[in-house]
Amino acid sequence: MIRNNYTDRKYAKKLVIPQRTQPPHIGHISMLEVACNAAEEVVIGIGSANKIGKDNPYSAQERQLMLEKSLDDLGITNCKFVGVPDFESDEEWMDYLRDYCGVDKDTAIVSGNDYVIGLCDAAGYQTVNPFEFVEKPIDISATRLREMIKDDNPAWRDYAATGTKYYFEKFGGRDRIARFYQD
Repeated sequence: MIRNNYTDRKYAKKLVIPQRTQPPHIGHISMLEVACNAAEEVVIGIGSANKIGKDNPYSAQERQLMLEKSLDDLGITNCKFVGVPDFESDEEWMDYLRDYCGVDKDTAIVSGNDYVIGLCDAAGYQTVNPFEFVEKPIDISATRLREMIKDDNPAWRDYAATGTKYYFEKFGGRDRIARFYQD
């Protein structure tokens, strides 16, 4: 799964990965596994931490629990979580990453979102597209996973992260998505 040039050296001392993960899927976990093997410290920014709705059905705390369970299942311990709210301005968002995620000039920011990459590049930070270091990216998005869950397509279980499946059983995650789409 990891490309050879990333297994032989640390990519950066610290990686910051802002992502919504609504809900976490195996593509997220695959990328996080590679990131945690490529850096001494990984900060996972739980994006849109202040939003709940159709596109953000799970709270930041719930998503963190799902991610922690999935990463724990793999024995990954070199990461921490920070809730990253949405802001009115890009400057506020970047300030938050600096202040609460510890982003500095020695940090690489991992994102596949062109908008986030543009913001970080403009601020002078190193950015890394996760598809650059995951050898075989998994073709799934959280939007597609939510659609599969909503449509009661049993294939959603093939793509959901282990922590997502675990916590869906605990707090009715599938029912919540169905309700948001019915309203």
